[in-house]
Amino acid sequence: MSPSRPRIRSPARVASFFQDQSNTIFGVVNMFTGGALSRLSIFAMGVMPYISASIIIQMMSMVIPTLMELRKEGESGRRKITEYTRYATVVLAAFQSFAAAGALVKGGLTLVTGWQFLFTATVTMTTGMSMTGKMSTIIRVTDSAPISTISIAAIADV
Repeated sequence: MSPSRPRIRSPARVASFFQDQSNTIFGVVNMFTGGALSRLSIFAMGVMPYISASIIIQMMSMVIPTLMELRKEGESGRRKITEYTRYATVVLAAFQSFAAAGALVKGGLTLVTGWQFLFTATVTMTTGMSMTGKMSTIIRVTDSAPISTISIAAIADV
C-alpha cells in the first residue's frame, strides 16, 4: 500500500480510541450513528445531518419571511423547502465529516496526516451520507405504512 494513501492504524487501537472517547461528544456522535463511526464506515454520518438540517430549516421557516411564504404555498413550497433541506444536509454532513476526520487525526489513528486524510475522509463520509439520503428517497413505502423511508435508511446497518 502506498504511503500517500490515507490509512488507519490497527483495529485494536481504533477500538481503544473509541472506548476512551465514549464520554465525549465524539462518543455521542458514534452512539447516534449506531457505531458506524467506530467501524469507520463510509456511512459513518448516518442520517444525523439530515435530521439536523430538517430541524434547522423547519425552525427557520417559522421566523424567515421567505420560508414562511413557501410553507403557505402548498405542494410547490414544500418541494422547495425539501430542496433547501437537502442542500443544508450536504453542508452539515461535510462539516461533521471534517470534524470526525479531524478527531481521528488528532487521536493519532491515521498513518497519513494532514490534508490528504482530511480531504479524502470528508468527501467519503459526505458522499456516504448523500447516498443514504438518496436511498431513503428512492425507497417507496406505501402511505399506510407506519414507518418512513428515512427511518428505513436510519436503521439499515450498512
